Amino acid sequence: MARREEGGEEASSDGGEPELSRKEFTLLLVRDIGIAGILVAIVFGTMFVLVRSLVPGQVLHAAIDLVNGTLAGRVVKRLGAGPAAAGDVGGAIGFMLRKRPLPSTAGQS
Repeated sequence: MARREEGGEEASSDGGEPELSRKEFTLLLVRDIGIAGILVAIVFGTMFVLVRSLVPGQVLHAAIDLVNGTLAGRVVKRLGAGPAAAGDVGGAIGFMLRKRPLPSTAGQS
C-alpha cells in the first residue's frame, strides 16, 4: 500500500517498484491478456492442424476448465465466501446451492 510523503508524492512502503496509475495498469493488463490469447490460439490452432479434428482441443479445453473451476472453488471455500457473497443466485441453481426449499408461490397472483 502506498503512502503519501510530505511533498504529496506516493512512496512505496516495500521499497519495490512504484505503483502504477489506473491507465498504466489497464494497458499492461490488456497487453498481457492479448499475448496470452494469441499463445492459446497458436497452441489450439497447431493442434487442429496436426490432428485435423476439433475434438482433442475441446477435450483439453474442458480439462482446463475443470481444473480452474476446482481451484476457484477451493479459494472461495478457503475464504469462506458463499454464493451470497458473490451475488445472490436465484432459481434452480440457487435452490441447489442453498439446499433449502424455494419460497412457496401459492396464493400469490
